[in-house]
Amino acid sequence: MKNAPSWIRLLSFSLRSEFHSVTTSPATLLVVLGGVVLYGVLYHLLYLPNVVRDVPIVVVDQANNQMSHKFISLLDASPEVMVAEVTSQLPKAQSAMANGRVEATLLLPSDMAERIGRGERAPFVLYASTAQLLNYESTARGALQSMLATDLELRTQTMWQLPSDYLATMARRESVTPIGKALFNPSKGYADYLLPAVVVVIIFQTMTMAVATQRGRGRGLRRSPLRGIVAENWSRRMAIVGGRCIFYFSTYALLSIFTWGLLPILFNTPHNAIAITHIAIAVPFILSTHLFAETFGRLFKDSESPLLYVTFFSVGLIFLSGISFPLTQMPLPWRILHHILPAPIAIEANIAAASMGASIEQVGPEIALLWSLTILYFLLATIPLKREGRRFAFLVRLCDICTLNKEKTQQWKRENT
Repeated sequence: MKNAPSWIRLLSFSLRSEFHSVTTSPATLLVVLGGVVLYGVLYHLLYLPNVVRDVPIVVVDQANNQMSHKFISLLDASPEVMVAEVTSQLPKAQSAMANGRVEATLLLPSDMAERIGRGERAPFVLYASTAQLLNYESTARGALQSMLATDLELRTQTMWQLPSDYLATMARRESVTPIGKALFNPSKGYADYLLPAVVVVIIFQTMTMAVATQRGRGRGLRRSPLRGIVAENWSRRMAIVGGRCIFYFSTYALLSIFTWGLLPILFNTPHNAIAITHIAIAVPFILSTHLFAETFGRLFKDSESPLLYVTFFSVGLIFLSGISFPLTQMPLPWRILHHILPAPIAIEANIAAASMGASIEQVGPEIALLWSLTILYFLLATIPLKREGRRFAFLVRLCDICTLNKEKTQQWKRENT
């Protein structure tokens, strides 16, 4: 290495120093290895049932006629629900639900048959606990499907008796409005819906924590091995960031094989993408995430603050991805944030590839955007700064303008320079 150019020697030194810094820091190792491996396995184990079957419920049958008995039979025959008890008293059903013997109570009103006979809608009431989301979702779906089956049978029996003028109106009329629809999720399982997004968030969150913690740790201890080398020369700065990037890319490339490749096969979650598509998404995602973390880490002077910020925004990444709320309905600032963070874009691409089997061409816009973010954050992470204590001098000037408290600001400058 003695005859190698200076930037290659600096890149090698940066790679070795980052490797030594991470491997000698138990907290960072726990975030990188424990966070990815343990959280990846834990989330898959928690959602291993995926779809809940035979949720026990109690039916309050106040009608007690042939129609209500038929509806209860259809409800009990559905795979989602098991009718554990039929009663005519609502307090008894509420007591069973409070004791935990059943998960939901379905009330069939006494005038259900009369309402249907008059051509009106006959409501039914479902009381379900939301303590366990999968149980709530199964009871709601089972009750809805049973009601739709009952409605179809009643329409078939009554339409032949109607005058021809009313047949078209009856055919267009909706008796029950469905409450939801599974998107690209044939099994309708919660794990199949959520885990393709969670594995991306795990990679993004742990890498951002690790890199930002390392940068803050080096500044807080003031003994970074690269201290004094970070000069105003852009090529040196690029070599330093490049060495770190090689280390984290190689590490998280192996971890991505585990989380994106092995775990979906072991737990039978969506894995319809071919390997080349996953690689095309993972490479720019890992690079852009590391460079984002390098840029983000320059904001801190200690190793604790990054953990608080990154953990706080973990749920927001799921929201920004558009899987829990339509992206087109978000306000403009949130849509902009969606396009400048690597994780929401990678979530969108991974769901398209893993759940729907999209090809590289079909996720091309997301891949191109991830490469654009890689270039953007590389430029931001390698901007040379004259002094580390003045890395965000523009924020200090903004503080002068907003607070008009120049004495405290000047004191902050003296302490950090």
